[in-house]
Amino acid sequence: MAKDNKPQVDYSEVDKFIAGSYILAVDDFSSIRRIIVNTFRTRDAYVDEASNGSMAIDKMRMALENESPYDIVFVDIEMPVMDGIEFLRSV
Repeated sequence: MAKDNKPQVDYSEVDKFIAGSYILAVDDFSSIRRIIVNTFRTRDAYVDEASNGSMAIDKMRMALENESPYDIVFVDIEMPVMDGIEFLRSV
């Protein structure tokens, strides 16, 4: 254990899972999307972004058509056009 009594976390297994994954970040705030994009691209993931649920559905359809569906989707709940709950219900 570390000095502060918190267990040490080995992120190498997480990084192995993330590397090569297809990730979609859905949020109406570009700064939040940028954080997600930068976090996962540095771990060798392919990251795409959408600013609302409607756009995310279009991107998911295109990804399926190209036979490269997203492995992980991060979705904000409160967004214009189509919020996260509506998006999740439609998926």
